[in-house]
Amino acid sequence: MKKNILTCFLVSLCLYGSTTTAKVADSPGADFLHRSQPQVSTDYGDTHRGGVTRSDTLPEDFDLVDHSGQGQESASSSASVGAMIYGELINPDSLAPLKITFTPYYLGSKSTFRQQVYTPEVEPGAFFDGVLDARKEKFRVAIPDFDRAGYMDLTLGNRKILSQYLLSPGDSLKIELDLLDFSVVFGGPSASFYQAQAALQSQQASEEFDQPRRLYLAGNNPMLEEEGRREEWMAFQKQFGSQLEIRNFGRAGLEQLHQQWEGSDKKLQGQLDVLQFYASRLSDGQRELLELEIYSRYYYHLLSVFHKSYYGKLTTILGEEGRREELKRWSGYLAVLQSRDYSDESRLISAAFLELQLERVLVEALINGEQFHEVLNRQYSGELRDRIGAGFLTQNLRRYGDPAKVLEPYLSEVESQPWRDRLVQLKESMVPGAPLIPMELETLAGDTVMLSDVVDQPTLLYFYFSTCTHSANYFKRYLWPLYQELADKEGFQLVGISADSDRELWQSALADYSSLELTNLRMTADALDAWIATYEIVGFPRAFLLDSDGTIRAFKIGGSDYPQLKENFLELLGTVSFPSPKTASR
Repeated sequence: MKKNILTCFLVSLCLYGSTTTAKVADSPGADFLHRSQPQVSTDYGDTHRGGVTRSDTLPEDFDLVDHSGQGQESASSSASVGAMIYGELINPDSLAPLKITFTPYYLGSKSTFRQQVYTPEVEPGAFFDGVLDARKEKFRVAIPDFDRAGYMDLTLGNRKILSQYLLSPGDSLKIELDLLDFSVVFGGPSASFYQAQAALQSQQASEEFDQPRRLYLAGNNPMLEEEGRREEWMAFQKQFGSQLEIRNFGRAGLEQLHQQWEGSDKKLQGQLDVLQFYASRLSDGQRELLELEIYSRYYYHLLSVFHKSYYGKLTTILGEEGRREELKRWSGYLAVLQSRDYSDESRLISAAFLELQLERVLVEALINGEQFHEVLNRQYSGELRDRIGAGFLTQNLRRYGDPAKVLEPYLSEVESQPWRDRLVQLKESMVPGAPLIPMELETLAGDTVMLSDVVDQPTLLYFYFSTCTHSANYFKRYLWPLYQELADKEGFQLVGISADSDRELWQSALADYSSLELTNLRMTADALDAWIATYEIVGFPRAFLLDSDGTIRAFKIGGSDYPQLKENFLELLGTVSFPSPKTASR
Protein backbone atom coordinates (compact mmCIF):
# COMPACT_ATOMS: atom_id res chain seq x y z
CA MET A 1 0.00 0.00 0.00
CA LYS A 2 1.53 3.25 -1.06
CA LYS A 3 2.07 6.08 1.32
CA ASN A 4 0.11 9.24 0.69
CA ILE A 5 1.30 12.78 1.38
CA LEU A 6 -1.68 15.11 1.36
CA THR A 7 -1.45 18.88 1.39
CA CYS A 8 -3.29 19.98 4.54
CA PHE A 9 -3.22 22.10 7.69
CA LEU A 10 -1.42 20.25 10.46
CA VAL A 11 -2.77 20.36 13.99
CA SER A 12 -0.01 20.00 16.60
CA LEU A 13 -0.76 18.56 20.00
CA CYS A 14 0.42 19.32 23.54
CA LEU A 15 0.72 15.81 24.99
CA TYR A 16 -0.02 15.28 28.66
CA GLY A 17 3.17 15.43 30.67
CA SER A 18 5.12 16.79 27.70
CA THR A 19 7.16 19.95 27.59
CA THR A 20 6.44 20.38 23.89
CA THR A 21 5.01 23.75 23.00
CA ALA A 22 2.46 23.59 20.24
CA LYS A 23 -0.89 24.78 18.98
CA VAL A 24 -3.96 22.77 19.90
CA ALA A 25 -6.84 21.81 17.66
CA ASP A 26 -9.63 24.36 17.21
CA SER A 27 -7.87 27.25 18.92
CA PRO A 28 -9.69 30.59 18.80
CA GLY A 29 -9.30 32.72 15.73
CA ALA A 30 -8.71 29.98 13.17
CA ASP A 31 -10.41 26.85 11.91
CA PHE A 32 -7.60 24.35 11.46
CA LEU A 33 -9.84 21.35 10.80
CA HIS A 34 -11.26 20.86 7.32
CA ARG A 35 -13.69 17.97 7.59
CA SER A 36 -16.60 16.41 5.78
CA GLN A 37 -20.03 16.40 7.42
CA PRO A 38 -20.74 16.64 10.24
CA GLN A 39 -19.07 19.99 10.75
CA VAL A 40 -16.80 20.53 13.72
CA SER A 41 -17.62 23.43 16.00
CA THR A 42 -15.00 26.08 16.63
CA ASP A 43 -14.65 25.10 20.28
CA TYR A 44 -11.41 24.28 22.00
CA GLY A 45 -10.06 20.84 21.29
CA ASP A 46 -8.76 18.17 23.65
CA THR A 47 -5.23 16.94 23.26
CA HIS A 48 -4.07 15.01 26.30
CA ARG A 49 -4.46 11.30 26.62
CA GLY A 50 -5.58 9.79 29.89
CA GLY A 51 -6.02 6.41 31.52
CA VAL A 52 -5.78 4.53 34.78
CA THR A 53 -2.29 3.28 35.64
CA ARG A 54 -1.84 0.15 37.70
CA SER A 55 1.18 -1.74 38.93
CA ASP A 56 -0.38 -5.19 39.35
CA THR A 57 2.22 -7.81 38.64
CA LEU A 58 0.37 -10.79 40.06
CA PRO A 59 -1.33 -13.53 38.28
CA GLU A 60 -29.59 16.55 15.40
CA ASP A 61 -27.95 16.86 12.23
CA PHE A 62 -26.34 14.20 10.12
CA ASP A 63 -24.95 11.85 12.72
CA LEU A 64 -22.15 10.88 11.80
CA VAL A 65 -6.73 -22.11 27.48
CA ASP A 66 -4.53 -24.29 25.70
CA HIS A 67 -2.87 -22.43 22.88
CA SER A 68 -0.12 -24.88 22.13
CA GLY A 69 -1.04 -25.93 18.61
CA GLN A 70 -3.84 -26.99 16.32
CA GLY A 71 -7.29 -27.23 17.76
CA GLN A 72 -6.83 -24.19 19.99
CA GLU A 73 -9.74 -22.24 21.34
CA SER A 74 -11.17 -19.48 19.18
CA ALA A 75 -9.55 -16.07 19.51
CA SER A 76 -12.82 -14.98 21.10
CA SER A 77 -13.56 -17.60 23.74
CA SER A 78 -16.80 -17.38 25.66
CA ALA A 79 -14.96 -18.40 28.83
CA SER A 80 -13.82 -15.51 31.02
CA VAL A 81 -10.14 -16.18 31.74
CA GLY A 82 -7.06 -14.06 32.03
CA ALA A 83 -3.67 -13.98 30.33
CA MET A 84 -0.13 -14.24 31.64
CA ILE A 85 2.86 -12.37 30.21
CA TYR A 86 6.42 -13.13 31.27
CA GLY A 87 9.24 -11.00 29.93
CA GLU A 88 13.00 -10.70 29.91
CA LEU A 89 14.52 -7.33 29.15
CA ILE A 90 17.94 -6.02 28.19
CA ASN A 91 17.53 -2.27 28.36
CA PRO A 92 20.44 0.16 28.13
CA ASP A 93 18.10 2.96 29.22
CA SER A 94 17.46 1.58 32.68
CA LEU A 95 15.50 4.63 33.86
CA ALA A 96 12.68 4.29 31.31
CA PRO A 97 9.55 2.71 32.80
CA LEU A 98 7.98 -0.35 31.21
CA LYS A 99 4.25 -0.12 30.53
CA ILE A 100 1.73 -2.61 29.16
CA THR A 101 -1.63 -1.24 28.01
CA PHE A 102 -4.54 -3.61 27.40
CA THR A 103 -7.63 -2.36 25.56
CA PRO A 104 -10.32 -5.06 25.80
CA TYR A 105 -12.90 -3.27 23.63
CA TYR A 106 -11.54 -1.20 20.77
CA LEU A 107 -13.75 1.80 19.95
CA GLY A 108 -11.22 4.24 18.53
CA SER A 109 -7.52 5.04 18.65
CA LYS A 110 -8.05 7.63 21.42
CA SER A 111 -10.61 5.71 23.46
CA THR A 112 -9.57 4.53 26.92
CA PHE A 113 -12.84 2.71 27.63
CA ARG A 114 -12.09 -0.01 30.22
CA GLN A 115 -8.43 0.26 29.32
CA GLN A 116 -6.00 -1.30 31.78
CA VAL A 117 -2.46 0.04 32.18
CA TYR A 118 0.20 -1.99 33.99
CA THR A 119 3.61 -0.75 35.09
CA PRO A 120 5.40 -3.95 36.15
CA GLU A 121 8.45 -3.79 38.34
CA VAL A 122 11.49 -5.35 36.70
CA GLU A 123 13.88 -7.37 38.84
CA PRO A 124 17.26 -8.98 38.24
CA GLY A 125 17.27 -12.42 36.68
CA ALA A 126 18.01 -15.34 38.97
CA PHE A 127 20.48 -18.09 38.08
CA PHE A 128 18.18 -20.92 39.16
CA ASP A 129 15.31 -19.27 37.28
CA GLY A 130 17.25 -19.84 34.06
CA VAL A 131 18.14 -16.17 33.45
CA LEU A 132 21.85 -16.64 32.86
CA ASP A 133 22.63 -13.31 31.20
CA ALA A 134 23.57 -10.84 33.95
CA ARG A 135 22.29 -7.94 31.86
CA LYS A 136 18.72 -9.25 31.80
CA GLU A 137 15.87 -8.15 34.01
CA LYS A 138 12.56 -9.99 34.19
CA PHE A 139 8.93 -9.11 34.80
CA ARG A 140 5.54 -10.75 35.01
CA VAL A 141 2.10 -9.30 34.34
CA ALA A 142 -1.18 -11.11 34.93
CA ILE A 143 -4.11 -9.56 33.08
CA PRO A 144 -7.35 -10.50 34.87
CA ASP A 145 -10.38 -12.19 33.33
CA PHE A 146 -11.60 -11.02 29.95
CA ASP A 147 -13.96 -12.80 27.57
CA ARG A 148 -12.69 -11.97 24.09
CA ALA A 149 -9.44 -10.85 22.49
CA GLY A 150 -8.32 -7.26 22.94
CA TYR A 151 -5.32 -5.15 21.97
CA MET A 152 -2.03 -4.88 23.81
CA ASP A 153 0.67 -2.20 23.53
CA LEU A 154 4.05 -2.43 25.22
CA THR A 155 6.10 0.72 25.66
CA LEU A 156 9.40 1.53 27.29
CA GLY A 157 9.53 5.20 28.14
CA ASN A 158 8.50 6.98 24.95
CA ARG A 159 9.35 4.01 22.73
CA LYS A 160 6.54 1.78 21.56
CA ILE A 161 7.94 -1.75 21.31
CA LEU A 162 4.70 -3.59 20.50
CA SER A 163 1.71 -1.81 18.96
CA GLN A 164 -1.84 -3.18 18.69
CA TYR A 165 -1.07 -6.86 19.24
CA LEU A 166 -4.15 -9.00 19.76
CA LEU A 167 -4.15 -10.71 23.17
CA SER A 168 -6.52 -13.64 23.65
CA PRO A 169 -8.12 -15.03 26.83
CA GLY A 170 -5.98 -17.82 28.28
CA ASP A 171 -2.78 -16.77 26.52
CA SER A 172 0.54 -17.59 28.16
CA LEU A 173 3.20 -15.51 26.44
CA LYS A 174 6.93 -15.07 26.88
CA ILE A 175 8.60 -11.97 25.44
CA GLU A 176 12.33 -11.33 25.17
CA LEU A 177 13.14 -7.67 24.59
CA ASP A 178 16.76 -7.07 23.66
CA LEU A 179 17.03 -3.33 23.14
CA LEU A 180 20.78 -3.51 22.59
CA ASP A 181 20.31 -5.57 19.44
CA PHE A 182 16.79 -4.22 18.75
CA SER A 183 15.14 -7.62 18.75
CA VAL A 184 11.83 -8.96 20.06
CA VAL A 185 11.34 -12.71 20.45
CA PHE A 186 8.15 -14.55 21.42
CA GLY A 187 7.93 -17.84 23.27
CA GLY A 188 5.53 -19.89 25.36
CA PRO A 189 2.38 -21.83 24.43
CA SER A 190 0.85 -18.83 22.63
CA ALA A 191 3.96 -17.80 20.69
CA SER A 192 2.69 -18.63 17.19
CA PHE A 193 -0.16 -16.09 17.35
CA TYR A 194 2.30 -13.30 18.20
CA GLN A 195 4.91 -14.44 15.72
CA ALA A 196 2.22 -14.27 13.03
CA GLN A 197 1.22 -10.76 14.06
CA ALA A 198 4.84 -9.59 14.09
CA ALA A 199 5.44 -11.08 10.65
CA LEU A 200 2.30 -9.45 9.25
CA GLN A 201 3.24 -6.04 10.65
CA SER A 202 6.72 -6.42 9.18
CA GLN A 203 5.34 -7.45 5.78
CA GLN A 204 2.92 -4.53 5.68
CA ALA A 205 5.65 -2.08 6.68
CA SER A 206 7.96 -3.55 4.03
CA GLU A 207 5.34 -3.14 1.33
CA GLU A 208 4.71 0.46 2.32
CA PHE A 209 8.42 1.27 2.49
CA ASP A 210 9.08 -0.34 -0.90
CA GLN A 211 6.48 1.78 -2.72
CA PRO A 212 6.90 5.38 -3.87
CA ARG A 213 5.51 8.05 -1.58
CA ARG A 214 2.56 9.73 -3.21
CA LEU A 215 1.98 13.46 -3.34
CA TYR A 216 -1.49 14.51 -4.47
CA LEU A 217 -1.68 17.93 -6.09
CA ALA A 218 -4.53 20.00 -7.44
CA GLY A 219 -4.40 20.40 -11.21
CA ASN A 220 -3.26 24.02 -10.98
CA ASN A 221 -0.57 23.50 -8.34
CA PRO A 222 2.63 25.23 -9.55
CA MET A 223 5.06 23.31 -7.34
CA LEU A 224 6.86 21.51 -10.20
CA GLU A 225 6.98 24.70 -12.27
CA GLU A 226 9.34 26.38 -9.81
CA GLU A 227 12.86 26.62 -11.14
CA GLY A 228 14.83 23.40 -10.77
CA ARG A 229 12.05 21.45 -9.01
CA ARG A 230 11.04 19.24 -11.95
CA GLU A 231 14.66 18.46 -12.81
CA GLU A 232 15.42 17.53 -9.20
CA TRP A 233 12.37 15.25 -9.04
CA MET A 234 13.27 13.57 -12.37
CA ALA A 235 16.85 12.99 -11.22
CA PHE A 236 15.75 11.17 -8.08
CA GLN A 237 13.38 9.02 -10.14
CA LYS A 238 16.45 7.42 -11.75
CA GLN A 239 18.18 6.59 -8.46
CA PHE A 240 17.80 3.46 -6.33
CA GLY A 241 16.09 4.38 -3.07
CA SER A 242 12.94 6.17 -2.01
CA GLN A 243 10.95 7.88 -4.74
CA LEU A 244 8.15 10.42 -4.89
CA GLU A 245 5.14 9.79 -7.14
CA ILE A 246 3.15 12.89 -8.02
CA ARG A 247 -0.52 12.52 -8.82
CA ASN A 248 -3.25 14.97 -9.66
CA PHE A 249 -6.75 14.75 -8.27
CA GLY A 250 -8.91 13.84 -11.22
CA ARG A 251 -10.16 11.03 -13.45
CA ALA A 252 -6.82 9.24 -13.51
CA GLY A 253 -6.62 9.18 -9.72
CA LEU A 254 -10.15 7.80 -9.44
CA GLU A 255 -9.39 5.09 -11.96
CA GLN A 256 -6.28 4.09 -10.00
CA LEU A 257 -8.45 3.78 -6.88
CA HIS A 258 -10.75 1.43 -8.79
CA GLN A 259 -7.79 -0.65 -9.95
CA GLN A 260 -6.51 -0.95 -6.40
CA TRP A 261 -9.97 -1.91 -5.14
CA GLU A 262 -10.60 -4.56 -7.76
CA GLY A 263 -7.07 -5.95 -7.49
CA SER A 264 -7.03 -6.33 -3.72
CA ASP A 265 -6.01 -10.02 -3.65
CA LYS A 266 -2.98 -9.29 -5.83
CA LYS A 267 -2.01 -6.26 -3.75
CA LEU A 268 -2.39 -8.23 -0.51
CA GLN A 269 -0.77 -11.45 -1.70
CA GLY A 270 2.38 -10.92 0.36
CA GLN A 271 0.43 -10.53 3.61
CA LEU A 272 -1.88 -13.43 2.74
CA ASP A 273 1.18 -15.63 2.08
CA VAL A 274 2.57 -14.76 5.51
CA LEU A 275 -0.76 -15.66 7.13
CA GLN A 276 -0.89 -18.93 5.22
CA PHE A 277 2.60 -19.80 6.49
CA TYR A 278 1.36 -19.59 10.08
CA ALA A 279 -2.15 -20.96 9.46
CA SER A 280 -1.46 -24.52 10.64
CA ARG A 281 -0.26 -23.17 14.01
CA LEU A 282 -3.27 -20.93 14.59
CA SER A 283 -6.82 -21.70 15.60
CA ASP A 284 -9.51 -21.08 13.00
CA GLY A 285 -10.64 -18.05 14.97
CA GLN A 286 -7.16 -16.56 15.13
CA ARG A 287 -6.56 -17.08 11.42
CA GLU A 288 -9.91 -15.54 10.50
CA LEU A 289 -9.34 -12.56 12.78
CA LEU A 290 -5.95 -11.78 11.26
CA GLU A 291 -7.35 -12.15 7.72
CA LEU A 292 -10.18 -9.78 8.58
CA GLU A 293 -7.63 -7.24 9.82
CA ILE A 294 -5.62 -7.50 6.57
CA TYR A 295 -8.57 -6.88 4.28
CA SER A 296 -10.19 -4.25 6.50
CA ARG A 297 -7.04 -2.11 6.71
CA TYR A 298 -6.66 -2.21 2.93
CA TYR A 299 -10.24 -1.31 2.05
CA TYR A 300 -10.42 1.33 4.77
CA HIS A 301 -7.48 3.16 3.23
CA LEU A 302 -9.05 3.21 -0.26
CA LEU A 303 -12.49 4.19 0.99
CA SER A 304 -11.01 6.94 3.16
CA VAL A 305 -9.11 8.40 0.18
CA PHE A 306 -12.31 8.39 -1.88
CA HIS A 307 -14.34 10.00 0.91
CA LYS A 308 -11.88 12.67 2.00
CA SER A 309 -10.23 13.49 -1.33
CA TYR A 310 -12.75 12.82 -4.08
CA TYR A 311 -16.35 12.66 -2.84
CA GLY A 312 -16.87 16.41 -2.62
CA LYS A 313 -15.13 17.05 -5.97
CA LEU A 314 -16.92 14.47 -8.16
CA THR A 315 -19.11 16.97 -10.01
CA THR A 316 -16.09 19.17 -10.79
CA ILE A 317 -14.09 16.19 -12.01
CA LEU A 318 -16.77 14.19 -13.82
CA GLY A 319 -19.82 16.39 -14.30
CA GLU A 320 -23.27 15.61 -12.87
CA GLU A 321 -23.92 12.50 -14.98
CA GLY A 322 -20.41 11.20 -14.31
CA ARG A 323 -20.92 11.80 -10.59
CA ARG A 324 -24.07 9.65 -10.56
CA GLU A 325 -22.26 6.80 -12.33
CA GLU A 326 -19.28 7.05 -10.01
CA LEU A 327 -21.45 6.92 -6.88
CA LYS A 328 -23.30 3.91 -8.31
CA ARG A 329 -19.97 2.14 -8.73
CA TRP A 330 -18.92 2.92 -5.15
CA SER A 331 -22.33 1.81 -3.85
CA GLY A 332 -21.56 -1.59 -5.34
CA TYR A 333 -18.24 -1.71 -3.51
CA LEU A 334 -19.97 -0.82 -0.25
CA ALA A 335 -22.50 -3.63 -0.68
CA VAL A 336 -19.69 -6.14 -1.18
CA LEU A 337 -17.92 -4.93 1.96
CA GLN A 338 -21.08 -5.28 4.01
CA SER A 339 -21.66 -8.85 2.80
CA ARG A 340 -18.16 -10.32 3.29
CA ASP A 341 -18.46 -13.55 5.24
CA TYR A 342 -16.70 -13.32 8.60
CA SER A 343 -17.96 -14.48 11.97
CA ASP A 344 -19.46 -12.02 14.42
CA GLU A 345 -16.81 -13.16 16.91
CA SER A 346 -14.08 -11.67 14.72
CA ARG A 347 -16.09 -8.61 13.74
CA LEU A 348 -16.77 -7.77 17.39
CA ILE A 349 -13.02 -7.73 18.09
CA SER A 350 -11.21 -6.32 15.07
CA ALA A 351 -10.15 -2.67 15.26
CA ALA A 352 -9.59 -2.49 11.51
CA PHE A 353 -13.08 -3.88 10.84
CA LEU A 354 -14.67 -1.24 13.07
CA GLU A 355 -12.80 1.61 11.37
CA LEU A 356 -13.78 0.26 7.95
CA GLN A 357 -17.46 -0.04 8.86
CA LEU A 358 -17.58 3.46 10.32
CA GLU A 359 -16.23 4.80 7.05
CA ARG A 360 -18.44 2.52 4.94
CA VAL A 361 -21.70 3.40 6.73
CA LEU A 362 -20.80 7.11 6.65
CA VAL A 363 -20.10 7.10 2.90
CA GLU A 364 -23.29 5.14 2.19
CA ALA A 365 -25.28 7.59 4.29
CA LEU A 366 -23.78 10.50 2.34
CA ILE A 367 -24.56 8.89 -1.01
CA ASN A 368 -28.16 8.11 -0.03
CA GLY A 369 -28.82 11.35 1.84
CA GLU A 370 -29.49 9.46 5.08
CA GLN A 371 -28.31 9.61 8.66
CA PHE A 372 -25.59 7.30 9.95
CA HIS A 373 -28.08 5.89 12.45
CA GLU A 374 -30.58 4.98 9.71
CA VAL A 375 -28.06 3.07 7.58
CA LEU A 376 -26.65 1.31 10.65
CA ASN A 377 -30.06 0.06 11.79
CA ARG A 378 -31.00 -1.12 8.32
CA GLN A 379 -27.86 -3.15 7.77
CA TYR A 380 -26.90 -4.45 11.20
CA SER A 381 -28.59 -5.81 14.29
CA GLY A 382 -27.79 -7.01 17.78
CA GLU A 383 -24.38 -6.64 19.36
CA LEU A 384 -22.62 -5.91 16.09
CA ARG A 385 -24.89 -2.91 15.48
CA ASP A 386 -24.32 -1.80 19.07
CA ARG A 387 -20.53 -1.95 18.72
CA ILE A 388 -20.47 0.05 15.48
CA GLY A 389 -22.84 2.63 16.98
CA ALA A 390 -20.73 2.92 20.12
CA GLY A 391 -17.62 3.33 17.97
CA PHE A 392 -19.26 6.07 15.90
CA LEU A 393 -20.31 8.01 19.00
CA THR A 394 -16.92 7.51 20.66
CA GLN A 395 -15.17 9.08 17.69
CA ASN A 396 -17.70 11.76 16.72
CA LEU A 397 -19.97 12.82 19.61
CA ARG A 398 -17.70 15.72 20.60
CA ARG A 399 -18.29 17.30 17.20
CA TYR A 400 -21.95 18.07 17.87
CA GLY A 401 -23.36 21.13 19.54
CA ASP A 402 -26.15 19.05 21.11
CA PRO A 403 -24.64 15.66 22.00
CA ALA A 404 -27.74 14.66 23.99
CA LYS A 405 -29.87 14.79 20.85
CA VAL A 406 -27.40 12.67 18.88
CA LEU A 407 -27.01 10.15 21.71
CA GLU A 408 -30.71 9.74 22.47
CA PRO A 409 -31.73 7.25 19.71
CA TYR A 410 -28.75 5.02 20.46
CA LEU A 411 -29.47 4.95 24.20
CA SER A 412 -33.08 3.94 23.50
CA GLU A 413 -31.98 0.92 21.42
CA VAL A 414 -28.66 -0.41 22.68
CA GLU A 415 -28.99 -3.11 25.34
CA SER A 416 -25.96 -5.40 24.91
CA GLN A 417 -22.89 -4.99 27.07
CA PRO A 418 -20.35 -3.48 27.25
CA TRP A 419 -21.66 -1.17 24.55
CA ARG A 420 -24.54 0.20 26.62
CA ASP A 421 -22.15 0.99 29.45
CA ARG A 422 -20.06 2.87 26.93
CA LEU A 423 -23.04 5.01 25.86
CA VAL A 424 -23.91 5.76 29.47
CA GLN A 425 -20.29 6.79 30.06
CA LEU A 426 -20.40 9.05 27.02
CA LYS A 427 -23.53 10.70 28.36
CA GLU A 428 -21.91 11.31 31.73
CA SER A 429 -18.77 12.74 30.14
CA MET A 430 -20.31 14.90 27.39
CA VAL A 431 -23.92 15.75 28.30
CA PRO A 432 -24.18 18.45 30.99
CA GLY A 433 -26.57 18.08 33.91
CA ALA A 434 -24.87 15.75 36.40
CA PRO A 435 -22.85 16.80 39.46
CA LEU A 436 -19.09 17.01 39.08
CA ILE A 437 -17.39 13.99 40.64
CA PRO A 438 -15.85 14.52 44.11
CA MET A 439 -12.32 15.85 43.72
CA GLU A 440 -9.54 16.13 46.29
CA LEU A 441 -7.26 19.11 45.66
CA GLU A 442 -4.19 20.77 47.15
CA THR A 443 -3.94 24.48 47.96
CA LEU A 444 -0.86 26.66 47.48
CA ALA A 445 -0.27 26.37 51.23
CA GLY A 446 -0.19 22.58 50.97
CA ASP A 447 -3.57 21.94 52.59
CA THR A 448 -6.04 19.40 51.18
CA VAL A 449 -9.55 20.53 50.26
CA MET A 450 -12.50 19.07 48.44
CA LEU A 451 -13.68 20.99 45.40
CA SER A 452 -17.20 21.06 46.88
CA ASP A 453 -15.78 23.27 49.66
CA VAL A 454 -14.77 25.85 47.06
CA VAL A 455 -17.83 25.88 44.82
CA ASP A 456 -20.50 28.01 46.49
CA GLN A 457 -21.47 30.13 43.47
CA PRO A 458 -21.44 29.67 39.67
CA THR A 459 -17.87 28.61 38.93
CA LEU A 460 -15.73 28.43 35.84
CA LEU A 461 -13.13 25.71 36.40
CA TYR A 462 -10.01 26.18 34.30
CA PHE A 463 -7.94 22.96 34.04
CA TYR A 464 -4.40 23.22 32.71
CA PHE A 465 -0.88 22.01 33.16
CA SER A 466 2.27 24.12 33.22
CA THR A 467 4.56 24.00 30.13
CA CYS A 468 1.55 23.71 27.76
CA THR A 469 1.72 27.06 25.98
CA HIS A 470 -1.82 26.75 24.66
CA SER A 471 -3.06 26.71 28.26
CA ALA A 472 -1.19 29.96 28.94
CA ASN A 473 -2.58 31.50 25.75
CA TYR A 474 -6.15 30.42 26.55
CA PHE A 475 -5.94 31.90 30.04
CA LYS A 476 -4.31 35.22 29.13
CA ARG A 477 -6.27 35.98 25.96
CA TYR A 478 -9.68 34.58 26.88
CA LEU A 479 -10.40 33.47 30.45
CA TRP A 480 -8.62 36.27 32.32
CA PRO A 481 -10.22 39.07 30.26
CA LEU A 482 -13.59 37.32 30.65
CA TYR A 483 -13.13 37.18 34.41
CA GLN A 484 -12.00 40.80 34.72
CA GLU A 485 -14.87 42.09 32.59
CA LEU A 486 -17.77 39.99 33.87
CA ALA A 487 -17.08 38.26 37.20
CA ASP A 488 -18.35 40.98 39.54
CA LYS A 489 -21.19 41.97 37.24
CA GLU A 490 -22.45 38.44 36.59
CA GLY A 491 -21.57 36.84 39.93
CA PHE A 492 -19.28 33.96 39.06
CA GLN A 493 -15.79 32.89 40.11
CA LEU A 494 -12.84 31.55 38.11
CA VAL A 495 -10.80 28.77 39.72
CA GLY A 496 -7.50 27.56 38.29
CA ILE A 497 -6.81 23.82 38.68
CA SER A 498 -3.41 22.45 37.73
CA ALA A 499 -2.73 18.91 36.58
CA ASP A 500 0.99 19.25 37.37
CA SER A 501 2.61 16.38 39.23
CA ASP A 502 5.48 18.70 40.24
CA ARG A 503 4.33 21.03 43.02
CA GLU A 504 7.28 23.40 42.59
CA LEU A 505 6.69 23.70 38.85
CA TRP A 506 3.04 24.54 39.49
CA GLN A 507 3.86 27.29 41.96
CA SER A 508 6.68 28.79 39.89
CA ALA A 509 4.58 28.94 36.71
CA LEU A 510 1.45 30.59 38.15
CA ALA A 511 2.29 33.97 36.63
CA ASP A 512 2.15 32.47 33.13
CA TYR A 513 -0.73 30.02 33.52
CA SER A 514 -3.02 31.58 36.12
CA SER A 515 -3.16 34.53 38.53
CA LEU A 516 -2.56 34.86 42.26
CA GLU A 517 -5.80 36.84 42.43
CA LEU A 518 -7.72 33.61 41.81
CA THR A 519 -8.25 30.49 43.86
CA ASN A 520 -5.49 28.15 42.65
CA LEU A 521 -5.56 24.42 43.32
CA ARG A 522 -3.70 21.32 42.17
CA MET A 523 -5.21 17.89 41.56
CA THR A 524 -3.88 14.95 43.52
CA ALA A 525 -2.81 11.94 41.45
CA ASP A 526 -6.00 10.04 42.30
CA ALA A 527 -8.18 13.03 41.46
CA LEU A 528 -6.42 13.48 38.12
CA ASP A 529 -6.85 9.81 37.19
CA ALA A 530 -10.54 9.86 38.13
CA TRP A 531 -11.19 13.14 36.30
CA ILE A 532 -9.46 11.98 33.11
CA ALA A 533 -11.24 8.62 33.13
CA THR A 534 -14.70 9.99 33.95
CA TYR A 535 -14.73 12.87 31.50
CA GLU A 536 -12.54 11.30 28.80
CA ILE A 537 -10.03 14.11 28.92
CA VAL A 538 -7.67 13.94 25.98
CA GLY A 539 -6.45 17.52 26.04
CA PHE A 540 -5.75 20.70 27.94
CA PRO A 541 -6.85 23.36 28.59
CA ARG A 542 -10.41 22.54 29.60
CA ALA A 543 -13.06 24.80 31.12
CA PHE A 544 -16.12 23.45 32.97
CA LEU A 545 -19.00 25.73 34.01
CA LEU A 546 -20.69 24.68 37.27
CA ASP A 547 -23.86 25.72 39.06
CA SER A 548 -23.52 26.97 42.61
CA ASP A 549 -24.37 23.40 43.73
CA GLY A 550 -21.64 21.80 41.59
CA THR A 551 -23.85 20.64 38.70
CA ILE A 552 -22.04 20.74 35.35
CA ARG A 553 -23.65 23.14 32.87
CA ALA A 554 -20.94 23.04 30.20
CA PHE A 555 -17.86 20.94 29.49
CA LYS A 556 -16.18 23.63 27.42
CA ILE A 557 -16.37 27.32 26.61
CA GLY A 558 -15.61 27.86 22.97
CA GLY A 559 -15.58 30.51 20.31
CA SER A 560 -13.62 31.58 17.26
CA ASP A 561 -12.38 34.71 19.07
CA TYR A 562 -12.86 36.56 22.38
CA PRO A 563 -16.15 38.29 21.48
CA GLN A 564 -17.63 34.97 20.37
CA LEU A 565 -16.39 33.21 23.50
CA LYS A 566 -17.89 35.95 25.65
CA GLU A 567 -21.22 35.64 23.87
CA ASN A 568 -21.22 31.86 24.28
CA PHE A 569 -20.31 32.13 27.95
CA LEU A 570 -23.09 34.60 28.73
CA GLU A 571 -25.59 32.35 27.00
CA LEU A 572 -24.42 29.39 29.10
CA LEU A 573 -24.43 31.50 32.26
CA GLY A 574 -28.12 32.08 31.71
CA THR A 575 -28.74 28.37 32.37
CA VAL A 576 -27.02 28.16 35.76
CA SER A 577 -28.54 28.47 39.21
CA PHE A 578 -27.34 31.25 41.51
CA PRO A 579 -27.54 31.35 45.30
CA SER A 580 -30.06 33.77 46.73
CA PRO A 581 -30.61 36.66 46.26
CA LYS A 582 -28.86 36.52 42.87
CA THR A 583 -31.33 33.96 41.53
CA ALA A 584 -34.28 36.27 42.12
CA SER A 585 -32.62 39.19 40.38
CA ARG A 586 -31.85 37.39 37.16
